[in-house]
Amino acid sequence: MEAQTGFVLSVVGGSLKKKSEFNRAIQAERQPGSSFKPIIFGAALERGFTPATVIVDSPIVYSDADSGKWKPNNFEEKFYGDTTFRQALVKSRNVPTIKIVQAVGVPFILEYTKRIGMVGKLNSDLSISLGSGGFSLVEMTRTYALFPRLGRQVKPIFYTSVRDREGKVLEEHLPQPAPLLGRTGEKIVSIAPLQVAPLPSATPTAQASPASLGPGPVPSELPGISGRSQVRLAGFPNAGDPAQVMDPRAAYVMSHLMKEVVNYGTGHDAKSLGRPAAGKTGTTNENIDAWFIGFTPHVVTGAWVGYDSQKTMGSSETGAKAALPIWLGLMKEAVKPYPDSDFLSPPGIVFASIDITSGKLAAAQASSAIREAFIEGTEPVEVAAGASGGGSSSGSSSDFLKDEFE
Repeated sequence: MEAQTGFVLSVVGGSLKKKSEFNRAIQAERQPGSSFKPIIFGAALERGFTPATVIVDSPIVYSDADSGKWKPNNFEEKFYGDTTFRQALVKSRNVPTIKIVQAVGVPFILEYTKRIGMVGKLNSDLSISLGSGGFSLVEMTRTYALFPRLGRQVKPIFYTSVRDREGKVLEEHLPQPAPLLGRTGEKIVSIAPLQVAPLPSATPTAQASPASLGPGPVPSELPGISGRSQVRLAGFPNAGDPAQVMDPRAAYVMSHLMKEVVNYGTGHDAKSLGRPAAGKTGTTNENIDAWFIGFTPHVVTGAWVGYDSQKTMGSSETGAKAALPIWLGLMKEAVKPYPDSDFLSPPGIVFASIDITSGKLAAAQASSAIREAFIEGTEPVEVAAGASGGGSSSGSSSDFLKDEFE
């Protein structure tokens, strides 16, 4: 789909139409697995989480009256201790994601998904952390378009107009531009920046009204979670611009984090696209569903692989192995008419070098330092140990990259 207009460039709903006319891209509702995590992390940014927030990745056990005890684990069946919010998404850690949902509250996640226009099925429990709901591929792709569109909703446009035999327009669908570049036919055109409603002021927790924070309690800290900002984002959508359902700053931070998923995380094979791209893998239990949804500033594409009978595809068929190659093959052609540009940064974004493990400020030349995007006013202020000397006890940069790709 063209991110800046909503035009659907291509859709494939099955391998053999003669065998089945069921359009899996539009009609099938499947569990999104970890491809749902960007929605959770986007919601958490509104509740004071930042890319530098630290979540302790440690064993947890939940008691359930119906199913007994639930002991969630990471995909690798290991725990990693202190994990930054950024790293939890980049490496698709399950346990930190569950703790994030527990901190912001399941009711808030449900309200947030409804606000941004998602209409699929969601459970009202912590299992939504791992993508236990049911969504169509077109809905997930449309939702991901919010990120390059800086939080503006879009509806997929499959056809532009319907006319009668005399040329009278019976139905028409117009582009839904966002403040970047669009395309008319095969020609790149400039779209004038939209008059986006003013960004709401960052509101300290102590002064914020319960309504502005959404449902659920907002404790300043929870056990195992540290470094949350005392800033809460509020005010979206607003009456002046109902299409702006997400704070533009939060949308940009999420695009930047998902660029890191491509650069260093589970979606690193997408780097061979050769231009700025962001996205997220998804794999459900027993490898029944495999997803990759990714985007450039101009094109957003979703790929899902699975059986109608919901049987396993095999132990190696993850989102990165089964779905991402399909996405990459299509995107290498789809992006050709568009400029090789990076994501647009809205006002109110700052960058800071942080330590990969502690989330604290680090010297830019430190071996474990990463450059991360923050909503202005939420960047860390505490300095990591040894940062002034430009070094780190976390190992060399080559060790860091090796750990990222493993």
